[in-house]
Amino acid sequence: MYTALGVQRPLLTSAQPLLCTQALDGTYKSRGRQGLGDKREAGDRLQKGSEPQHTSLSQLCPPPAVATAKEERAIRQKVRPGTLWTVVSLAVRPKMSQEMGELTQTRLQKIWIPHNNGNSRLQRRRGSSIPQFTNSPTMVIMVGLPARGKTYISTKLTRYLNWIGTPTKVFNLGQYRREAVSYKNYEFFLPDNMEALLIRKQCALAALKDVHSYLSHEEGRVAVFDATNTTRERRSLILQFAKEHGYKVFFIESICNDPDVIAENIRGVCEEMTYEEIQEHYPEEFALRDQDKYRYRYPKGESYEDLVQRLEPVIMELERQENVLVICHQAVMRCLLAYFLDKSSDELPYLKCPLHTVLKLTPVAYGCKVESIYLNVEAVNTHREKPENVDITREPEEALDTVPAHY
Repeated sequence: MYTALGVQRPLLTSAQPLLCTQALDGTYKSRGRQGLGDKREAGDRLQKGSEPQHTSLSQLCPPPAVATAKEERAIRQKVRPGTLWTVVSLAVRPKMSQEMGELTQTRLQKIWIPHNNGNSRLQRRRGSSIPQFTNSPTMVIMVGLPARGKTYISTKLTRYLNWIGTPTKVFNLGQYRREAVSYKNYEFFLPDNMEALLIRKQCALAALKDVHSYLSHEEGRVAVFDATNTTRERRSLILQFAKEHGYKVFFIESICNDPDVIAENIRGVCEEMTYEEIQEHYPEEFALRDQDKYRYRYPKGESYEDLVQRLEPVIMELERQENVLVICHQAVMRCLLAYFLDKSSDELPYLKCPLHTVLKLTPVAYGCKVESIYLNVEAVNTHREKPENVDITREPEEALDTVPAHY
């Protein structure tokens, strides 16, 4: 706010002048905005002690954005000592150069946007041929190695922005890659695998295409591009994409060199990864899990042993029931089967529990009879037997030897 000579000038937000009232004590007070009409010359007829009348403040002292020396002298001549002016909001429409075009104010949000009669409403607001204004859509680009918290930051940021009314969506590149292709082995991620590099670039382009659809056609305001984006080539591709569509770009790099923190982050990262990806990025954790799958605990996660403890009340309740349908994940199903089929802790993690299959348990003498009822829903085989070599120094081929064909 600019203040000089008792005249307070806040940021300009309206083209209409403010009308004032002269009170009996000679002071002027704000009375809101009205059309000037035939009251334009009312200020010249004001006399101290008369009934309150309306006058245009802009007639007595035109309000410039920044007072010059000449304007200050003019104000001193026209305003008597002791006269108080209260200006709530005076403004004119922002001036734009011919290159930037004319602006128009939206009726709903009262924001200034580029006006273009030849385009649609969204194009007028977000056209690629205009400069990037404050209200332009924004791309938040995550940068960092795996297990550095990029997805966590993306999720938290998206949740907050949506909460304050800014439509935001996360575009996780890893999800696009997993939907596009199933990997045979770790070689998919090697830098000299040209075929894989092409697939990964196509996945990035597919994600950017969805970003454009969200920001330009679905009223999105912020798109969070969640990927490593560690190469200059990838970042240049994103910058060029944003420039072509008139989006602002904001990079967030997540850096973490603490091995303990990285280890704690592995649980969330591995949860959506294939066996090949886990072996590629976290070979030591993959080997430790193979050494003792029953007791192995993910950082900030739980082991099969922990899960068995949590399921004890469920087991006791099932023993008291008759006909029960349990819908659960594979890990929970293995724990329940191990109890009713009397399997050891070494056998439990490797019990076969096919996806989309009902396992019917019928009590018999000293045990249960198991029947498999397939639901005729196509699904991949996720069962992986324990490999022979579980040493940390093993070769990747040995670690992935028992991975089922899922492509």
